Amino acid sequence: MGVAAINPYLRNSYRTLDSGSNSYATCVSNNGDHLPSIKPTFDCAEVEAVLETACGSFHPPLLPPVCPLDLLEALQVHKSCINSHSVYSVNLERLIAKIWHPTQEVLDQENLVKQEETMKKYLAIN
Repeated sequence: MGVAAINPYLRNSYRTLDSGSNSYATCVSNNGDHLPSIKPTFDCAEVEAVLETACGSFHPPLLPPVCPLDLLEALQVHKSCINSHSVYSVNLERLIAKIWHPTQEVLDQENLVKQEETMKKYLAIN
């Protein structure tokens, strides 16, 4: 949960070919002589390190979700991301309308208007 899916096409075969865990300081030749082990070259070690990194289970950190304010900022900064001005302006207006929240003063004013309308209807009936 909360991590990226594992790539099914990436086969983690590094652990089967790991020569670092089986290396010894010396090795025994066919004659029974102890010979020093050959250390891997820098290029081989670099290739193994890159392979280990590629086969590892590194998951990039998850980014926070995008909020409407992020989208508004992106559209205002990068105006050329939507080539059509009519599409850009309509979507920008729609986004601003969704972001806008009424203040308490606006809500109080709407309540007063509704009360006046109901009072007018009540007086018109009587």
